[in-house]
Amino acid sequence: RSWRGTCMKSPTHVYREESMRIFALIAIIGALFSASCADPVGNLVVQYRVSLGADTCSTLGIDVIRVHLQAAEAGSLPEQSEPCIGSSGSISLSNVPVDVYTVVVEGIDDQGNIIYTGEETNVAVYEGQLTETDEVNLRVTPPSLNLIWRFTNGFMCSYNGVGELDIELWLRGSGFFGAETVDCESQQPFLMDENLVVGAYDLQVRAVDLETGDYTYFYNSLEDESYTQNGIELAAGRPVNVLSTLSQCTHPCDI
Repeated sequence: RSWRGTCMKSPTHVYREESMRIFALIAIIGALFSASCADPVGNLVVQYRVSLGADTCSTLGIDVIRVHLQAAEAGSLPEQSEPCIGSSGSISLSNVPVDVYTVVVEGIDDQGNIIYTGEETNVAVYEGQLTETDEVNLRVTPPSLNLIWRFTNGFMCSYNGVGELDIELWLRGSGFFGAETVDCESQQPFLMDENLVVGAYDLQVRAVDLETGDYTYFYNSLEDESYTQNGIELAAGRPVNVLSTLSQCTHPCDI
């Protein structure tokens, strides 16, 4: 009897088909398992405003708005940025892990400086839901002044008999702004940024003698050609480095 023309499948062919079915079934089960184990996510819309008046992003010098989320356990999530247009707007974030966040909104200029900032705390994202923040009002970022010092003779503080530096800052048009005393020997730049406002400043640094407590070296920005005319100009979110070269007093330094 001839078997020609029949459709009977060979054992090898049957084995391959069964194997493919098994692999397909495993893939489906794996996908379902992964979906069931995936972290729950939701969506978030962050609303912001850069000005309560007539100012816009353009007039304030804001080029980009950047949003990032901070969570107590997860840390910071990836940032999202969009061009800044007008005086208000919103940024949408998708597939945000369910958690409670601090939402930080930053206004960035064309040099990459964060010149405006604002935040909203305790923003909860729920699974499968859309959360909208209240309008986050951005405020100007305080400027910062980074002070570095050296002596005209090239030697360090201890060689010059100096223990501390008395630093005074004056805001032009307003008068005395603030004072601070720092350890001269630390040789660490001194950063002033907590209460600074945008404006032009004059700076005075006086070195205190270790033995007598008198002022023996000084620096005054009014006598520095770099700052005599315009002062030390501080702008929002832009750190300014000032190198103060202390000279030995040829007149009373306590004036």
